[in-house]
Amino acid sequence: GLQVNSWISKYKPGHSAYLLPDGSLLRSGMLTDSYFKGTGAGGIIERFSWDGKLTWSYTLSDSLQCQHHDIYPMPNGNILAIVWEKKASNEMTFPMTSSTPSMIWTEKIVEIHPEGASGKIVWEWKVWDHLIQQDDPSKKDFGAVAEHPERISMHYTSAGSTSQTIDWIHLNSISYNAELDQIMVSSYGFSEIWIIDHSTTTQEAAAHQGGRHNKGGDLIYRWGNPMAYNRGQAEDRRLFHQHTAYWIPKGYKDEGKIMILNNGIDRPNGNYSSVDVIAPPMLNAKTGTYLVPEGYQPFGPASPAWSYADSATFRAPNISGAQRLPNGNTLICNGPFGHFFEITPQKKVVWQYKSPVWHLGVATQGTTIMGNFVFRSTLYPPDYPAFKGRKLVSGEPIELNADATIPTMQSQRFVPVRGIQ
Repeated sequence: GLQVNSWISKYKPGHSAYLLPDGSLLRSGMLTDSYFKGTGAGGIIERFSWDGKLTWSYTLSDSLQCQHHDIYPMPNGNILAIVWEKKASNEMTFPMTSSTPSMIWTEKIVEIHPEGASGKIVWEWKVWDHLIQQDDPSKKDFGAVAEHPERISMHYTSAGSTSQTIDWIHLNSISYNAELDQIMVSSYGFSEIWIIDHSTTTQEAAAHQGGRHNKGGDLIYRWGNPMAYNRGQAEDRRLFHQHTAYWIPKGYKDEGKIMILNNGIDRPNGNYSSVDVIAPPMLNAKTGTYLVPEGYQPFGPASPAWSYADSATFRAPNISGAQRLPNGNTLICNGPFGHFFEITPQKKVVWQYKSPVWHLGVATQGTTIMGNFVFRSTLYPPDYPAFKGRKLVSGEPIELNADATIPTMQSQRFVPVRGIQ
């Protein structure tokens, strides 16, 4: 628990941060004057040198759009970001009710190329271009939802209501597979992960043809909740408002598979959380071509290849994440409780730490704290390039008045008000 380095920003998290191979920190920040006030709101992306100097920033927030939740540093130096995009509800084709808001926030993904002190968007993909509805035959997006699993239904939310909430899709994580040139996002609102082809141009990404898989910007794979595309029932649902979906890197246990922090909200047998690893059925693993089931069947697999759960002790109702480690273990972040713990493949806890930072700042050791939220935790091994040539000197413990004779600080267990993160 000794501090090695820290960075200071004018902005609270918005929400993710990455230590880059050159030792700099890439993170998103929350603009307090943003038009978008939803949970997970960001609006500015910053890069700091190892010694804390702000070297680059990019603002992506106005009355029509706002970066939120997650970003992802690409190998080419560009940055992927998920962005809310405001639309009027009457532009959608779904049954309007008295509770339907006058506007909705749909989603888009942008790729930002840093240039000097700012940057420019060089590629983008929009949910708006890939919607489908089966109410109004006169509209171009009309079709049978079950016949088009590559499209995103206007009729669905995880709450099972056609009266949409403003933030009806709510993407909360983004990841990139350079070998496959694919992007994966996690949709809280649909309780699904979606994969799209990044080999497209922006024009192709707005269409239904083009790119390596000739699907344009349509979904090439989805998993977690076949009710979202009318190919399953409640018992077929596997994800429950999940976070942090990513591909396990090469050389790691279960390499190439997908790890997901399955928060478990509305899980039929209890609101406990799990870490699930899935192996998507492939037609061609080398090209990243997924098996699209016929006959109105849902995307596979039917169940995870590996899963960890402890219904008594592991309940993370929002935020949170998991990471496969080089030694084969798994690091899990129980975000609402600021609790990080490492488990072996046999699911034995071998290390744990609780964040001593809460809404009042850094706490004094021995204090009972609550609200020490952490969006996600990440381990960087000793041979990570960022540490090469740097003398990593451990400083003091982060908590104040640290004393080994004082019992370890405990996070108070409580049931937080249900919120979407």
